[in-house]
Amino acid sequence: MRIRIFYIAVTAAMILFAAIPQRIEAAPSHISHTYKLYYKWDETVIDRTYMSNGASMAEIIDHLRYSQDIDSIAVYSSSSPEGVYEHNRKLSIRRAQEARKFILANIPADSNLDASRISLHPIAEDWDGMREAVAASYFRADRNRVLKILDDESISDATREWRLKQLDGGRSWKWILKNIAPKLRYATWVVIYPSHETKGHDSRITRLSGPAQQFV
Repeated sequence: MRIRIFYIAVTAAMILFAAIPQRIEAAPSHISHTYKLYYKWDETVIDRTYMSNGASMAEIIDHLRYSQDIDSIAVYSSSSPEGVYEHNRKLSIRRAQEARKFILANIPADSNLDASRISLHPIAEDWDGMREAVAASYFRADRNRVLKILDDESISDATREWRLKQLDGGRSWKWILKNIAPKLRYATWVVIYPSHETKGHDSRITRLSGPAQQFV
């Protein structure tokens, strides 16, 4: 089943982790700021030295330290569409749990935030993120064939992956894994402020969707 990810403009509160089925209806005036933490292939540990994690982690810590009016945080996590689906699903759950652990470890003692106010939204495989990245940065000779496969809603994701692997003797899939897949292994968060707060305008856009899932 293809997972659709919707975009909403965000203004005035805060965002960090990524996508799932069904759109979240949240008042735009209560959300702002987007951060991402990236994971190495098949890893759940947040490596401060990997990609832009160091800067993002520092900003997250500062935000938690100086924003005493945070009401709740929603964590979105994802795996890149490669390998076995069930493994990727569990991987995304563990990544969300690790992100929550990082947040909890950096909440000030006098904050009202606790684990009960952090919801997790894992998505097994971010096919929509791959489609967007291919459209923006994939310009090999078989670009149209790749996009056609990604847009075909009549096939399963397993078939989609298999067909992509067949293109250009496997070279197209290898290019995608090297240049696109690393950015699909992430976690993002949304900080939601109380309804009476006004934090200004943030024109950035983020993918939001899906009901929260509770994991120990």
